[in-house]
Amino acid sequence: MMYKIATPNSVLRIADNAYLSIDNYEYVLWISQGNTPLPMDALTPAQIAAATQATQNILDTATAKADAKLSALAAMTPAQARAWVNANVNTLADAKDLLATQAVLDTILARRL
Repeated sequence: MMYKIATPNSVLRIADNAYLSIDNYEYVLWISQGNTPLPMDALTPAQIAAATQATQNILDTATAKADAKLSALAAMTPAQARAWVNANVNTLADAKDLLATQAVLDTILARRL
């Protein structure tokens, strides 16, 4: 039997292309007998970039969902958002706060272009 490291937490059993947890009894026994799995394949630059972008998207989504104002605005229709701005942006401080919220949204969206 031969194994190959697939991820930090799983291995690929070469014989049948089955993915197993690294704490699978059969694999642990095989390791305890002095065997060594094949190393994980090196990632290409494109795979690294894709994984980095996917991670950033997850972080961006979590950040946006944690922002109460962004969450509230996301649930509104364009007409409701316009009405909210008209009702709630009355001072320079209000406008700056809304622009800061918009800047967060813009950076998140720009990264996805």
